[in-house]
Amino acid sequence: MTEEEKEAMRVQMEKEMEEKMAENMRMLEEMNKGWEEKLKEAQAKAVEEAESSNTESKRREKEAHILNIHEDPVLSRAICYFFPPSQETRFGNRNSSGDEEIRLGGPSIKPDHAMVTSREDGGLTLTVREGCKVLLNGNEVEGELEMRHNDRLSLGTNYFFVVVNPPEEQKGAPEGGWPNVDWDFVQREIAKAQGLNVDVDWSNMTEEEKRRALLDEELVHVMPRVSEANSLSQEMQRGISFQTMIEQMVGVGEQEPHSTVIVNVKNTLTGIDFFWDKQKFINRVFLMREMYERVSDGSLDLSTLAQEDDPFWDPVDFSHLGYSTVFLKPLAYCMNVEDDYVIFNKTQHAGVMHVSITPCRPDGTAIDEEDDAEGPYDDIDEPRQLVGRRLDLLVQIQYARGLETKFSKEVYVEFELPKARNADSKDGKFSTPVSYGTINPNFNFTQHITWESVDLDIVQFLETGKAHFSLWGMQDDKKAGGGGGGLGLGVLGLP
Repeated sequence: MTEEEKEAMRVQMEKEMEEKMAENMRMLEEMNKGWEEKLKEAQAKAVEEAESSNTESKRREKEAHILNIHEDPVLSRAICYFFPPSQETRFGNRNSSGDEEIRLGGPSIKPDHAMVTSREDGGLTLTVREGCKVLLNGNEVEGELEMRHNDRLSLGTNYFFVVVNPPEEQKGAPEGGWPNVDWDFVQREIAKAQGLNVDVDWSNMTEEEKRRALLDEELVHVMPRVSEANSLSQEMQRGISFQTMIEQMVGVGEQEPHSTVIVNVKNTLTGIDFFWDKQKFINRVFLMREMYERVSDGSLDLSTLAQEDDPFWDPVDFSHLGYSTVFLKPLAYCMNVEDDYVIFNKTQHAGVMHVSITPCRPDGTAIDEEDDAEGPYDDIDEPRQLVGRRLDLLVQIQYARGLETKFSKEVYVEFELPKARNADSKDGKFSTPVSYGTINPNFNFTQHITWESVDLDIVQFLETGKAHFSLWGMQDDKKAGGGGGGLGLGVLGLP
């Protein structure tokens, strides 16, 4: 390559480099310009939001409004609805064709549900439409009434608010000050209006009173969801009703029955009752809400819903019908125990059960008191003499009488005794065979129980304890009122 050619190539490369640098500078200027514009837009938006926030904050200082109360404290008082002066503000359902100023979702909110009038004198008037559910300070209200600062307003089954009226607030707080309104305060107020004892002094309560107070605490949390579940069922025409109940249950290893809150789930078409524990019920309510939202937005057709996907559905299963209590003290002296024992179900008599528990020989044969032969326990004069000895018992469940008709399809009894485990059962309990199709079942059941070496715990159990015999039954849907088994069969659906 000649010198002239090299020089020409150098000049050409310098020219291309200058052009690339110029292009890069142009692109950089464009990028900076775009960034500056975006920055200006972001700054303008931030100013707008700040002004909007300041505007709402200033409005809150002057205008009457309501703030939401949520179970999660972080979400409480996050939503604000204003009542402009000298105007009427209406509440309605967002899925209806109305033009209400505040539109809420959910099945319990009706079109033109309620109205708040902000009067010229600074006061607030609440007007409740006929047939619409509104609570004020825990009490269900209707018609027209005064609404004051710090009042608690509930619309439908799951909208809770606190009223804020600055002109009234500025006049001064009542004696004792304004109460702090949170989720717990609102739910307790509603529960108190429904008759629950929520104002308790734990330090001056007996153990029984404390147990009752704890049950009331459970009810406070369950009852709002029961109202919501009933509303969802009615809106989606599921044919299911819900009601809270107190159930007496005997847990594994427990000597005394304990009370617990359950939810009675009734299929109003078939009459079948189901009983869900608190946790199962609350979980189902979340699924019911999701189901309602999907039906409302058209993404779910109830006529195509699979039975197992329906939160209102449950298969027919055994229900707890009650229990009989047998005091065991005679056994501590190797004496027989036998009687007709009342079956208690939710504190009510639900029939009788014949149970006998008798000491027996190691081979399971009964001890004949008329027999001159020496019995295995003839030398026992007081319970502690059983310690270290073998003790054999025959537990016999002969029959039950007077059971409820609709639970007569299948019936059985189960029981347990300490340190006497049934190896054939996962939970260690003993149970009778199932009796079919009668309210007066004959079980004729005998179980041989053996303690190879009695210890002080067993002696104490026999002296002071009791055995609980639980009755379980399967509902007969025909005797319960006809129709198919299970709950929420999807035969209704939305119109």
